[in-house]
Amino acid sequence: MRQCFTLRSDQVLGIFIIIFSVVLVIMGACIDINPNQQTLSARFFPLLLAAILFLLGLILILKAEATPFTQSISAILNLRSFSVSVLLLSYYLSFRHIDFRVGSWFFMLASMWVLGSRNTLELLIVPLLTSLLVFLLFRYGFNVLLPVWI
Repeated sequence: MRQCFTLRSDQVLGIFIIIFSVVLVIMGACIDINPNQQTLSARFFPLLLAAILFLLGLILILKAEATPFTQSISAILNLRSFSVSVLLLSYYLSFRHIDFRVGSWFFMLASMWVLGSRNTLELLIVPLLTSLLVFLLFRYGFNVLLPVWI
């Protein structure tokens, strides 16, 4: 008797993560780099993220558990996840055109709001400090030029 191979829902999600990582590699490869730059190129972190996602997707495929499909997919299809995905895509598409500090601040603020943060002090401090610290780390720690207005 012939057995049919059936995909578990975790394996399907792993396949989608791998496809996303391949798309990220293609998009990362399109990032212009300065050949004279002495430090990490602008492609380094997107490609590193793509490699990590690829490995995590592969692990999900190989170590899949018998999770009901509706439970696996509901986390992706809920309104919050979709909203954060739209914010992330908007952040990516506007990255070259908006000051890094402003874009990162807005992305953090909007993401925190969508994910349920309503503490006013937290919404004022965390996005501001995060965007500033990430800017300082990349600009002066890694010597990566980021888009800035002034």
